[in-house]
Amino acid sequence: MRVFFNNSLVILLTILVISFIASCGGNGKDNGEKPPPDSSNCPPPDSTNCPPPGENKAPVIDSITHSPEEVFVNSMVDFKVYARDEDNDTLTYHWGSNSGTFTYGTEKQESNWRAPSQYGNVNVWVTVSDIEFSVSETIVVFVDESAEMKVNPTQINLGESNAEGEFYIINLKGDTLSWEIEKVSANISSYTPEKGNLVRNESDTVRFTLSREGLLPGEYKDTIFVSSNAGKAKVYVLFIKPTKPALSISPKLLDFGIDDISKEFIVTNSGTGILEWKIGNKPDFVTVNPESGSVEAGNNQKIMVKVNRGGLDPGYTEGDIIIESNGGEDSVRIKVGKQGADIEPESFSFSGFTGVDSFKINNIGAGRINWKIINEVPWLKFPYDMGYIEEDASIWVKFQLEYTPVREGINENKFKVVIVKDTFTINVKWDAPFKIWLGKWTGITNPQFKDAGFYVGYREEDSVLIVYAPYAGLTGNGLKMPCSGDRLPFVEMPLDPGNEAVSEIDENNHFYIDLSKFKPYSAAGWKLMVGSYIEGTFIHADSLVGKLNYIWDAKSPRSGICSGEFNFNSWPEAKRPGPSR
Repeated sequence: MRVFFNNSLVILLTILVISFIASCGGNGKDNGEKPPPDSSNCPPPDSTNCPPPGENKAPVIDSITHSPEEVFVNSMVDFKVYARDEDNDTLTYHWGSNSGTFTYGTEKQESNWRAPSQYGNVNVWVTVSDIEFSVSETIVVFVDESAEMKVNPTQINLGESNAEGEFYIINLKGDTLSWEIEKVSANISSYTPEKGNLVRNESDTVRFTLSREGLLPGEYKDTIFVSSNAGKAKVYVLFIKPTKPALSISPKLLDFGIDDISKEFIVTNSGTGILEWKIGNKPDFVTVNPESGSVEAGNNQKIMVKVNRGGLDPGYTEGDIIIESNGGEDSVRIKVGKQGADIEPESFSFSGFTGVDSFKINNIGAGRINWKIINEVPWLKFPYDMGYIEEDASIWVKFQLEYTPVREGINENKFKVVIVKDTFTINVKWDAPFKIWLGKWTGITNPQFKDAGFYVGYREEDSVLIVYAPYAGLTGNGLKMPCSGDRLPFVEMPLDPGNEAVSEIDENNHFYIDLSKFKPYSAAGWKLMVGSYIEGTFIHADSLVGKLNYIWDAKSPRSGICSGEFNFNSWPEAKRPGPSR
C-alpha cells in the first residue's frame, strides 16, 4: 500500500506540475508574435497553478546593454543580456527585434545587430530559457540619423592674384563626421587643417594655398576632394594665370673705373605681355638714355648710361639707378672712380749759397696717377721730374738750387706739377748772395765736352771772383776739365769754406786762381800738380776771358798737360752745362 500510495502520489504531482505550467504560459517566438509571459510573476506557492516551494524556478533577466550607446541608421550594434538562474540551470537565449537585422549571435548571450536604414524607435527583445521556463524582456532603441557632410562654398574664384582661399565643412546631423582632404592637386597645397571630426552641427574652416608657378597664362579650374564617412564632396577652385611681364636687368653693376664715361645695361622682358618700364631715382652725376620704354615678351632693350665726374670728390663714388615697371622693380649699381692729388707745401724760400728741399704729392683719388714737373726756374734742379703714385700712396719730390745765371738779391719764380688733368703751381724764392754768370770754354775740340763750362760768382762788395760748381754730374759737383773729362771736387757744397776757388781782381782786371790745392774727383786717382791754374781778365760786369792750364799726375796714359781758353759771358738762353738726360 505504501508503495502504491507513493506511486499514485507521484503521478498526481506530475499531473499538477503539467497543469501549473500550462496555467503559467509557454515559450515565446521571434517571428513578430507577442513575447511569452514572465513566469516569475506566478502567485504564491499555495496556488494550484504554480510549482510548489523547492521546485524548479524560472530565469531572471537583470539588464540588457548595447554598444555604442548612440545608435545610428545602418550602424552595427553589440547587444548583451545579463540573466541568472537560481537553480543554476543552463540558460539559452534568443534575440529578436521589430526592425533591423541580427547578423550573428541570435542564440547567444551577446549578439550583433545592424540598425535599420530609417531612423526612429526600434523594439529589441531577448528570451532567456532554462529546461522548463522562459522569460523575455524588451528595450526600446532610438536609431538616430547618420552624419551628413556639406561643404560651402563648392566653387571658389581666386582670380588673377589671390593665392589663398577657404571653405567650410559642416556636419548637418546624426553621427560624428570624420573627414579628410585628398591631396590630388599639384597647384593647391598647404591645407589647414587636413582632416577632422565633427559632431552634429559642428563645422571646420579649411584654408589652402594656390601656386601658379610653372603655368602658362590662361584660365584654370582645379578640384579639392573631401572624403568622409558620410561620402565625398568636391570644391572647385577657379583661377587665372595672368599675362604678366617680368623685368630682368643685366648687368647689375656698371663699373666706370677712372676713365670710362659711358656704359650700357639691358632691360629684358622675361615674362609675358608688354613690359612698360621707366627710370625712377638715379644719382645726380648720371644721365640715362632712354629713360622709359616698352619691351615685348622675350625681347630686350639697351640703355645708355653716362657719368660726369666734374662734381665728384676724388676716390670712388657709388649710387643706384632704380628701374620701375609693370613687371617688378630692379636696380643697377653705378661705381665711378675719380683721380685726384694734393701737394704740400706749395711755396719755398731759400737764402745763402745752397738749398735743398722737397714737397709731398698725395694720391687721394682712385687708381694710379702720373705726375710730371714743368720747371720754369733756371736755378732749380730736380733729380727726378716725373713718375707715378699708386692708389692711397704718397711720395716726396726732392729739388735743390742750381747755380746758374741769377741776379744778386731776391729771385722769385715758379714751377708746375701736372697730375692727371690738374696743374699745381709751386712758388720758389731765392735770396742770392751775389751775381752769377754762366760761361763756356773755347777752343775745345773734343765733342764730348763741347758744352763744358763753369760758373763764376762776382761779389760786388769786394770785387772778388768765385769759381764754383761748374758741373752738376750724377756723382757730384765739380769743375769739369775739357781734356780729361774729370772734374775738380767742389763736391756737393761748392761754396763751403775751403772748397771755393777765390781770386781778387787786380788793377788790370786780371785774376789768377791756383788749382793745385784740389784733389780732382776721379776713379783713376789722379791729382793736380803744382802749376795748375785758371787765369783771365775781367772785362766788365758781364764778361770775362781767360785761359786754363792744369797738369795732372795719374796712371798712364792719362798723365799730361791740358790747356784751353775761355770766353765767359752771361747767357740767359744758353744751354746749361752738364750731362745729357
